[in-house]
Amino acid sequence: MTLDDSVKVCGGKAVQIARVFQGYDAREVAANLGISHTHYSNIEHGRWSMKNLQRFRACARIISLPEEYLESLALELDDDEPDRESIDSYQRINDHRIGDRVFEYARADSLRIIRNLLGVSQQEIARAKIVSNVSLSLTENMWRVGTENFFHKVCTYLDVKIEDLNIASYHTKELKPHQVEIQKEAFFKLHQRWRQYN
Repeated sequence: MTLDDSVKVCGGKAVQIARVFQGYDAREVAANLGISHTHYSNIEHGRWSMKNLQRFRACARIISLPEEYLESLALELDDDEPDRESIDSYQRINDHRIGDRVFEYARADSLRIIRNLLGVSQQEIARAKIVSNVSLSLTENMWRVGTENFFHKVCTYLDVKIEDLNIASYHTKELKPHQVEIQKEAFFKLHQRWRQYN
């Protein structure tokens, strides 16, 4: 498989995942590309293919991500049977996102990413009376630090282990070698669940 082929088949899904990690709104990306939100949504959801490699790379620039990270993710998504080793792109994008943030804020952002990749809205969590929409929004937007109880409630609702949320909230340079493997496993489980919904 070539990069051009992978971008045509999986480019939109790769941009969607990276966009969620980077915290960009789909409407913002569409506007920067000069296309409608509907057109962009069809690309992200695989109903239309990515027009060309130039547009794909423009998406990387718009969401402030190195092009090679997005290209690697597209190649990995195009793999019919991904294994744990093919999840390296998730770790690279995660490391780019976290930078030097402190754990508590990175954990709130990790929660936002996981919730979005699993297709669960803030409103859905609020309607289920897990936590309030305001509380979830304030925490995910890193305007306040969530309590352990808060994170346990939301993770339980999402059917995500709190340990997986926690390990996803570290830059790999902060982890010991065995913890890097644990993080890779957490991203692999998230990727498998994402594939079920997309």
